[in-house]
Amino acid sequence: QIFQGMSLAELVKVTVYTQSATMILGACLGSMVADIYGRRRLLFSSLAAMLVLHCLVALSVSWLMFIVLRALAVGFAGSATLVVSFVLVIEFLGPDWRDACTCSGLWVLGAVLMSVQTLVTPHWRWLALMSGGICLPLLAAFFTLSESVRWLQCQHRFPEAEGGLRELVSVNAATVTNIMTLLDHSRACIANNMHLKHFTFLDLFHSLASTRWTLTLVYTGTVTSCVYWCLLGRVRQITGQAAIDGFLPFIVDLPLSWSVIVVSRCLGRRWCLFLYAVASSFSLLCVLVLHVTGNLANMPSLVTGLALFAKVGVTASLSLVFLVAIEMYPTVTRCMGFAVAISSGSAGLMLSNTLDFLEKYHYTVPFVVYSALMASVGVVGLFFPETIHRSLTNVQQCHHRKIPLQEGLRLVGRPSNLWDDC
Repeated sequence: QIFQGMSLAELVKVTVYTQSATMILGACLGSMVADIYGRRRLLFSSLAAMLVLHCLVALSVSWLMFIVLRALAVGFAGSATLVVSFVLVIEFLGPDWRDACTCSGLWVLGAVLMSVQTLVTPHWRWLALMSGGICLPLLAAFFTLSESVRWLQCQHRFPEAEGGLRELVSVNAATVTNIMTLLDHSRACIANNMHLKHFTFLDLFHSLASTRWTLTLVYTGTVTSCVYWCLLGRVRQITGQAAIDGFLPFIVDLPLSWSVIVVSRCLGRRWCLFLYAVASSFSLLCVLVLHVTGNLANMPSLVTGLALFAKVGVTASLSLVFLVAIEMYPTVTRCMGFAVAISSGSAGLMLSNTLDFLEKYHYTVPFVVYSALMASVGVVGLFFPETIHRSLTNVQQCHHRKIPLQEGLRLVGRPSNLWDDC
C-alpha cells in the first residue's frame, strides 16, 4: 500500500535512493569490521550474504520487500564487498602495479555480464538468482586466498604474517634473499610506533594533514561521482538497443582510462587528476561554445557525443580519486579511508538526481555547471598527497610513541606505566 500510488519511474528512484543510502552504511560498517577483524573474513562473509540476499530478492512478493532486500544485497553487502576486495588486492601488490589494478576499469565487465543475463532471460526473478549465483565461484576462493600480510603485522600477529609472506614469496618468479631482515624491520617499526588498538573513522582526522586529505577526498569523490552519473543519464540511449546500451557507455571509457596508468606515472597522481578533470571540464564547456558559434540545438547527436567524450575524462578522474584514497591512508585505516571514497560516490549518485531542474533553464546550463564542478575537482585534487612510487604505509603513529622522541630528556626517570595506554 505504501507504493501503490507511485509510477514505475518513481519506484525506480526510490530504489536508487535506498540502495545509495545502504551503500554508505554498508561501506562504513564493513570497512570498520575489515580494519578491526580482517579483510578475508569480511570479504567472504559479505559474498555469502550477497548470495543469500539475492535468492531472497527472487522470492519477493511486493515492492516493499523487493526494495528492502535489494538494498541489503546490492547496497549493504555489495558495498562491503567492494571496499574490502579493492583494498585486499592492493595490499598484495607493489608500487608499480597499484595503478594498473585500480585504473584498469575492469569493473565494467559487470555491466557486460548484466547485459548478457538480460539476453538469456528478461525476468527479474531469474536475473536476481543469476546475480547471486555469480558469488558461488568467488566463495570457492576461500580455500586459496590468504589474509593480508600487512593487516596481520599491524595486529601484532607476526608468526601468521611471516607464514603468509613466505607463501607469497614461494610463488614469485624472483627470489627474496633478505626476507628475515624484511620481517625483522617491519616488526620493529610496528612495535616502536604503534600500540595494538581499534581504530575508528575519527582516526582519519588525527592530524591536520590527514584532515585535509579526508576533506579533499569527500569533495572530489562526491562532485566527480555526481557529474559522472549526470552524464551517464544523458548517454544511456546511444543505439536504442537495451542489451547494447546496457554496457556500451561503460566500454567506451576503457581506452582513456588505461591511458591514466601511463600518464600518472609521468606526472604523478595529483597532476594527472588535474589534467583529466580540467580536460573533461573543457569538453563540457564546448557545448556552450558551439551553441554560441553555431546551431547546436538542432544537432542532439553532437551534444550526446560531447557528453560521452567528457564522461570518459570524468571516469578517469574518478578512478584516480579511488587510487589515491587507497594509497594515502595507512593499513590500520585503509579500508575506512576507501569507504569514504565509496560513500562519497554514493552521495554523488543521490545528488545527481537533484540537478535535473537545470535543464528547464536552457540545455547548455547543465553542461556549464558540470564544467565548473570538474574544474573545481582538478584544483581541489592538488591538496592530495603525492603517492606515486611510494610504498604503502602500515602504521599510524601513536601520540604516546612520539613522546620519547620529543620530550625524552624531560621524561627520564618517569614510571614505565606512562606508556601503557594509547
